[in-house]
Amino acid sequence: MTCFGISKQTYLNYNHTAMPKHEFYPDCELMEWLLGGYWEFAGPRVFLKEVSTVAAFRQSPGAPYTVARLLAHANWWQRMRIEIAKGAEFPPDFTPQADDWPDVRPEDWEALVADFISGIDEIIALADGDEAMGREVYGDRNAGAMLVSHAAHNAYHLGQIALLLKMQGEWNYSPAAN
Repeated sequence: MTCFGISKQTYLNYNHTAMPKHEFYPDCELMEWLLGGYWEFAGPRVFLKEVSTVAAFRQSPGAPYTVARLLAHANWWQRMRIEIAKGAEFPPDFTPQADDWPDVRPEDWEALVADFISGIDEIIALADGDEAMGREVYGDRNAGAMLVSHAAHNAYHLGQIALLLKMQGEWNYSPAAN
């Protein structure tokens, strides 16, 4: 497998600390736009609350994940990146594609949605202070750059969630709801 024209093993062995440092100081307004939804982007605070437990756990034909599993994954990374932005270390024993795809049960759906939305609000609050945003993380970027990258991660998975809901006939979102 190649990534950016190099083999996976070369990529994994690459010294990321040798990369140029990326510094970004997003303010809370930008993070609100990136994470909270605006205009044509579906606002997760609104549309996720409308997703029923049945729809969240329905397996769409041909889809590798359910809505619930995608949100659990996005929430795992969101919580991890919040903690790293606050100064925690990334777990040394992390196993990709295992640890970051937690199982979720139907009885936990509403709590998962609430936690994900709460995490969005926490990131926006973190963006209100340069101290947290300027903290170096991963050796090649500050927390601000990491959290902007995380907004792209959320957008990617929220788009997948929207597609699954459309495939189920469960997408009732209007941009006017933001």
